[in-house]
Amino acid sequence: MTKYSRIPSLFSLSIWLLAGPVSCGSIAAWWNTRGPSLIMQDDDTGGIRYSLCNGNYTPVFPNDTTIIAPLTSHPPKKNTSLSATGWMDGETTWASIFYLDDSDEIVNTLMKCDWNTGRWENNGDYVISGGAPKVAPNTGLSVVLLGSTAGYRVFYNDLGGVLHYLGYTSDTQRWGYYGIVSNDKASSQAIGSTFITNNNNITVVRPRDGQNMGVSRWYSDHLWHIGSFPQTLTRNGSHATNATSSSDIQLNSGTAAFSLPAWDGNATSIAVGENSSDTRSVFYIGTDKKVYQVGNTNTSWSIFDRPDDKAWPQADVAGGQIGIASSANSNAMRLYYISGGNIVEANGDNQRWQDATVLPSFNASEPATSSPTTGDAIGSSDKSGSGLSDGAKAGISVGVTLGVVAISGMLAAFWFLRRRQRKLDEAAAAEGQQQPDMSPPAQPATYYSEMDSQVGSQYNGSAGGYAPQAGYAQSGYPQTGYAPTQDGYPQGVYPPQQGYSQDGWTYANYQSPQEMPDQRRPVEMMGEGHYKEAP
Repeated sequence: MTKYSRIPSLFSLSIWLLAGPVSCGSIAAWWNTRGPSLIMQDDDTGGIRYSLCNGNYTPVFPNDTTIIAPLTSHPPKKNTSLSATGWMDGETTWASIFYLDDSDEIVNTLMKCDWNTGRWENNGDYVISGGAPKVAPNTGLSVVLLGSTAGYRVFYNDLGGVLHYLGYTSDTQRWGYYGIVSNDKASSQAIGSTFITNNNNITVVRPRDGQNMGVSRWYSDHLWHIGSFPQTLTRNGSHATNATSSSDIQLNSGTAAFSLPAWDGNATSIAVGENSSDTRSVFYIGTDKKVYQVGNTNTSWSIFDRPDDKAWPQADVAGGQIGIASSANSNAMRLYYISGGNIVEANGDNQRWQDATVLPSFNASEPATSSPTTGDAIGSSDKSGSGLSDGAKAGISVGVTLGVVAISGMLAAFWFLRRRQRKLDEAAAAEGQQQPDMSPPAQPATYYSEMDSQVGSQYNGSAGGYAPQAGYAQSGYPQTGYAPTQDGYPQGVYPPQQGYSQDGWTYANYQSPQEMPDQRRPVEMMGEGHYKEAP
């Protein structure tokens, strides 16, 4: 990729100027070392729109609704939940996204970025929930990437509201059902999760009821410990776990330390992340359409102060969709939701909230004309009236005049930019093959998380609820294939990918997992752990 970027066409600029409000379904975001990435389902077409994958500090989200993720083998169902994670290798960026298809199976799609165009390319669609307890049609989804060896954990709700998880490790090179996370009740399908590298902590959060959220936390004893906030559980002291039945999980009768503002337990989405101080935070859009933050500092949950409405503008929908891209190592935290018909980014990097901005629809660093609405801070202009007053007529007259001037100016700017681009092209031709390589830098040796040593112990029967569950039945859906095999892993999981052939499908060998120099969080390389379904 060269340093000389092409100028966006006049047609593209026109489309951007005429763009209307975003048609929004589920939202998911992640941090991929270079910066944040975003996907969102268009609730009109069902397509998964995305920010350009060659972006940097701020996502570029095109207004062109035909730019969607190429999910052809297992198209996403409408109103699916979304979750995603990603990383960089020495060549480009990768994304691993999760969604439901029309059969209500969980699908994982691996995508590679075309660095020249910013478009995602499909590198395989994989059904990963086969053989697991039946997935609820409206379940939330949440994924964490633990490391190059420990792999993924994907969380979902079953038909009865029980929280389960699936996993993949590079040792097994297969997806499998890992067991129950929590039997506690939940008041909505929303799920949020985060992984803190420093202490190998996985935290999963769900709405519990009209006053509380439920928390499941992975401990070094290889158990999920169950809790809630603001009101604690009666068994907090004796550690309710994933092995505790739902009837034994009850709220404490005492007075809660605080209350969740504008919370009714029906949020369709919650966002969970962490900062460089390992403070875990839960964000949600309240019944008053405002964004709220609850944080855990020194094992204690509390309400955090809200910044002003410029930093967190009011959302369009109460309890609506919200996504988060955070990196503890980069001390970065970004929120994404719909406000004023636009996707806005709330930037909380370095634990300081800046004024929110509307996501730009093209790369503002390119030599292109700019608009005051691209990446502008969110204002609070709300004017109303009736009829057509003299002032309105005057405004129309001025608007028409300014419109003519604007069009003329745009044409002049376009001519100037074409002339400038011609000079750049001539300079590039003169340099020939001496242009610098702008691809991401090469990576050092593999990083292995301490969490890797814990993988596999879940199947030895000592995890108090993690052993694969033979004979598990759920609402008429008997589950088979969970009996542990001699190697300690459950039957019914998928075959290894590397060098594996079956029914005409051959699975290629891939590179070892690596990570970027400026990111201690472990990451995973392309294709690792994915299998292709036999037809």
